[in-house]
Amino acid sequence: MVISDKKESEEESLKVKVFVRRNLKMTTNKTAAQVAHSVVGLDVGKPDIIVVLDASDKKFFELLDKLYEDNIKHYKDGTKYHVVIDAGYTEVEAGTRTCVAFVA
Repeated sequence: MVISDKKESEEESLKVKVFVRRNLKMTTNKTAAQVAHSVVGLDVGKPDIIVVLDASDKKFFELLDKLYEDNIKHYKDGTKYHVVIDAGYTEVEAGTRTCVAFVA
């Protein structure tokens, strides 16, 4: 799913990718809330494009490792990704990492 406010011809758009763990089988509403939390948590303003993708646990945690390593090497001035860790009140256990958003 791609959400966008800008025309293709506009340059320098802020693009955010969000990976959601598919095995958690969250409802559509829960998934939407988690995606929103991840994008807001980036604290980069209003993205022009948001791409939401699902990921296996293996791919999700490999991506987290890569983002963490890249953050240490290149982004010491600020975080360029945000992981949502659920509080556990509704559909998943407390402490579950549900999705990750990053500037693409």
